[in-house]
Formats: sequence, C-alpha cells, structure tokens
Amino acid sequence: MKKMFSKEEFVEIINALCKERDVLSELYQKYNIDIIDCRWRQSDYYLVKLLQYVFDDEASWIDWWCWETDFGRDWDLSRLYYTENDKEVELILDSAEKLYDFLVSNVKEKIDG
Repeated sequence: MKKMFSKEEFVEIINALCKERDVLSELYQKYNIDIIDCRWRQSDYYLVKLLQYVFDDEASWIDWWCWETDFGRDWDLSRLYYTENDKEVELILDSAEKLYDFLVSNVKEKIDG
C-alpha cells in the first residue's frame, strides 16, 4: 500500500508550488523573463505527477486544481457539482486543505467501494 502524505505535508508542497508559480509569473509580467517552458525547468510538472501517483489521482484533480483553478484562486473554476442522494451538491475547492480532503475521500471510496 502506498504511504500517504499528511495534510500538513501536502499543503506545504502545494503552497510551495503556488509561490513558485507566482514568482515565475511576476518575472514574466515585470521583466519579460519567460522560463516557464524551458525544458530544464519542469520540477512542478513532475511534482504534480508524483502527487497524483501517491493519491491515486487518475482523474488528474491535482493537475486541474493547480493549473486550471490557479491554486483555487479562480472562484468559478474551483467549484464542483455532483449529485448525491438525488440532490445536487456544490463543493468549493478553494484551498489546498480542501483539495486534500477531497482527494483522501476519493481514495477511501476506491478502497471501500
């Protein structure tokens, strides 16, 4: 069985990725320095892939959350809708903590289900 990151470890990793992304964006916006697509700088890609493996994230939720929702900062994209017991449920993933809880609940469902 895979060993899971603790919530604190997961949040620390995600927050570091977010800071790195913000610095790279600032370098580009202020100084027109673009290193995002350099082949040698792909640590964020590999770190997200590692997290997806550890959390058995076949649906690529972590990848989606980091890049598409801008680490949960895009309010509209950070919302998930699903049906549970014939009721529509809205889940807002606007923090790394909430993403962790969501991922852990999905892993638990796979094990139990």
